[in-house]
Amino acid sequence: MMPGKAGFQVCATLKSDELTDHIPIILLTAKAAVKDRLVGLSHGADAYLANLFIKAELFTRMDQLILSRKNYAKNLKTVDLATLYISGL
Repeated sequence: MMPGKAGFQVCATLKSDELTDHIPIILLTAKAAVKDRLVGLSHGADAYLANLFIKAELFTRMDQLILSRKNYAKNLKTVDLATLYISGL
């Protein structure tokens, strides 16, 4: 538990701000019901792991989320450069 805000609220706040919306969020929680998982994911969580999660799964999800963000950033830079080149800037 976090004082003052629920994890869902923190997730929604981070994902609604363009300065932080790219940060991968993995919710680690005791709330394991399908309804809770759907709520967490609908608030922007990239992954939702209920207790007792498998440590290897957590690290694999972290690695894959970081890799996907790096690939996205690399592709975004490539697209921006191509767009500038095509537009003659």
